Formats: sequence, C-alpha cells, structure tokens
Amino acid sequence: MTNTKVNFKAGSVIELSFATLVEGKEKQFFAEYFPKVTPIVAELGGQPLGSYRVVESSSKLDDPKMGAFFQWDSIDAFAKLHNEPRYLAIKHLRDSALQSFINGLFYYVNQDATVSFEEGQAYALIAHLDEFDCCMSSPLLDLNLVASNKSKYSPVRIQLFKWNECCDTILHEGKVDIFKIILNTPQ
Repeated sequence: MTNTKVNFKAGSVIELSFATLVEGKEKQFFAEYFPKVTPIVAELGGQPLGSYRVVESSSKLDDPKMGAFFQWDSIDAFAKLHNEPRYLAIKHLRDSALQSFINGLFYYVNQDATVSFEEGQAYALIAHLDEFDCCMSSPLLDLNLVASNKSKYSPVRIQLFKWNECCDTILHEGKVDIFKIILNTPQ
C-alpha cells in the first residue's frame, strides 16, 4: 500500500475546491485542461497539493464527486491566475467539462502540517459552518478560514480525519457538512 505525503505550509493560502464532471468530459478535463493550466498555476505561485474523489457526502453543496487542495503564495496570486490571458484562453475547457464547481475557498494552517494519505483509505473532510458543529477532536489537518473569503459557501473551518464509525454517524445524521473522500494517488 502506498502513502502520499501532502505538505500544507503555514504562511500560504490553502484553496479547497469541489466539482462534478459532465459525463464523457473526463479526457477534456484531465488530459487537455490540467496539463495546460498546471504550468501557469506554478508560474503564478500556486501548487496543486492533491485531488480526491468524494464517495459519499452530506452537504449544502450539490453532491460533488471530486475536489482538490491547492496551495497559493497569496490570494492575490490566485486572482492573477483568473486575469492571465493564457488561462483565459483555456478556461472554457474547464468550464464546459464541469457540471458543478466551487473554488476559491481559502484557508490557512497555523503551523506546517504534513498529512500522510494511505492509498484507498477514506477520510472525513468536515466543513464546519459554525465553530461548534462537530464533536470530533485531534484532526489530521485543521484549516481556518481566511478573513477575505468571499465564496457563497464559506465554512469557517475545515478538518480532516481518518474515516471511522463516528464519521458514519455524522454522515447519517446530516447535521454537519461532511465529505467521505479518497485521495487520488499520483501517477
């Protein structure tokens, strides 16, 4: 079994995104869009940290099927991407391949954190809509909202846990936004 280590750096901005692909557009999204956008993102101070499948969820979002973590030098670096002519020339590849999409969810870590994801292991990504909506403690990752987050979906805190029985209970109660995710293993 392979482990994938993901480093979340203090002093950077962690972006979280959720999406659902249009059936049949997988190649367009993964083989056409991503190879073109990744070098632009890197040049502007961004780095993809990892993508994941959403295998089950209870959320205010429209049942997303996937998501990703990105790390940016700043929110301004993210904004520069969205004004970059090379990005604007390929953005249609992304947009037409997605049925639903939310990005620009900005968070930070108080100190550097490394999460070791086990291949095939499910994790609970809990999106706290207020400070006290979950009783679980000792997260693998604890992300706090950047004050300037302007998204219509704006959890105040994101926590990551290894999936367990308590997560099943939370999922089935439906009171907290919880996503059962599996990190995609890098090829």
